[in-house]
Amino acid sequence: MEAAKARSERIINSMWSNRTRIFTQLMIFGVVLMFLFLYVRAFLGTELSDEAYYVADAKAVLNGNIPYSYANGSLEIGFTFLLIPIEALYRFFVPDLEGIFVFTRLCFVTFKLVVWAFVFDALKRKLPLSKALLLSALIIPFNGFALNFSYNTVPELTMLLTGCILYDVIEQDAPQKKARLIFAGIMCGVGCFANPGWGVALLIFLAVILFKEKGIRRKIQTLLYFGLPVL
Repeated sequence: MEAAKARSERIINSMWSNRTRIFTQLMIFGVVLMFLFLYVRAFLGTELSDEAYYVADAKAVLNGNIPYSYANGSLEIGFTFLLIPIEALYRFFVPDLEGIFVFTRLCFVTFKLVVWAFVFDALKRKLPLSKALLLSALIIPFNGFALNFSYNTVPELTMLLTGCILYDVIEQDAPQKKARLIFAGIMCGVGCFANPGWGVALLIFLAVILFKEKGIRRKIQTLLYFGLPVL
């Protein structure tokens, strides 16, 4: 009787293990498929929102125009300067800038891929692989209203990345804590630079560190390693 019961339990466990493995394989396939779709999407369609403004404004500053002197936009400093290195690199190889929209889109999708990798890395420490893939995959299809760098898309992704890194460091004692905190601080600074309104998120992150980090010494160290790179 006990042998039959043990055999049935092994069969059930084996079936459950097979289902989990199949679901994990499907999630891996889905993540790869979604990113391939985004890379293909970068070559298609006419953007009818503000995408031309993002790319053209960075080009104007790259050509020598002084921010605030020719366009009085309070958000201009941030996202414009984030695009300048990308467009400068492209213009070095393609002087006439033909295809610049496609190039910036491809760079944005790659940036999103990097963010997804950090989010997935943080989630998989405590969650099963399949669930970590499922939750991290939720950020892939969301692009705001443009598949490109902007004062909306950049802070959305950088603040998500910052929050996941802080969670990974504080709650899960992730390895290479100092390097992760410095990187999180840089990303948070980039997000605030791209859109000053997201400075509220910085205040929330600082509050989380003060309330969730253990011990006075660790609080101070975390605040320094995270806060200084923001500046």
